[in-house]
Amino acid sequence: MPPSTDHDARRRAIAHAVWATVSEHGIEGTTMRRVAAAGSISVGRIQHYFPSREEMLRFSCRAMVDLAATTSAPAGDASSAPTGSAAELGGSWDQVRTLLGRSFDQSTPFRLGARVWAAFVAHSVVDAHIADVVVQAQTGLEDEVARLLGHAGHDPEGARHLVALADGLALRTLTGALTTDEAVRELDLALARA
Repeated sequence: MPPSTDHDARRRAIAHAVWATVSEHGIEGTTMRRVAAAGSISVGRIQHYFPSREEMLRFSCRAMVDLAATTSAPAGDASSAPTGSAAELGGSWDQVRTLLGRSFDQSTPFRLGARVWAAFVAHSVVDAHIADVVVQAQTGLEDEVARLLGHAGHDPEGARHLVALADGLALRTLTGALTTDEAVRELDLALARA
């Protein structure tokens, strides 16, 4: 009997190669040939799983959102987090800061992720399928921040503003207009006013 093939693992490996390629060449420069080279796989294998470049990009965008959801889920049970002023808060308040601050974390995996995510967001303007994924991810993040703000005793209506601020800060750190420390300071000022 031939060994079983983990098709999901192969698709994820291709997505990782797409991310590396997008990070280096942008969406427009991401071809199946470049992805194959980045992932040390054949173009034929990519085409087996993704008949078109667009399907490969769309899957990779969705895979990025899914990975972010599993790696950025708040630790512990937020329903038992304390409430009160910012000075009293631990759990939920710290989770909001961590969740939003990840978008401008300059450590290698987060910087790569931020670069690729920015490319997907820009591409969503011309690709309705990627736009759907981006909107769902942004809405999910807003909902999570609103939930955590509510647990922290703050108005959850501020979630959209905080997420939009974090998005802008992330872009400014990617372009070099702000340092990570400056972005963190701006986020902390906004959280202090929340």
